[in-house]
Amino acid sequence: MQSTTKIYKINSTQGDCCYIGITRNKYLSRRWHQHLYEYRRGRCYCSSHRVLEYPDAHIELLTEVPTTEALQEESRYINQYENSTNIMKKRNFRIQNI
Repeated sequence: MQSTTKIYKINSTQGDCCYIGITRNKYLSRRWHQHLYEYRRGRCYCSSHRVLEYPDAHIELLTEVPTTEALQEESRYINQYENSTNIMKKRNFRIQNI
């Protein structure tokens, strides 16, 4: 059986940005709670924190893909959303087919 990876978006209607991420967690809620925990502790910065500042921030599943395609699909979604805060976008990150 091929493993799958979830691609998700953290979004807020109050903010002007979103964050695109990937996880192999079985439940998306688990990854959501990890983001919240890291944000509240403030020990390390993730670009998702820009979205988590807003009280209506929420997570939504965009798609589920085979793990071998996850980074390429994540990159595609990051570039699709003009308002994404992902660091990869700021560095003009592009995944090339090998």
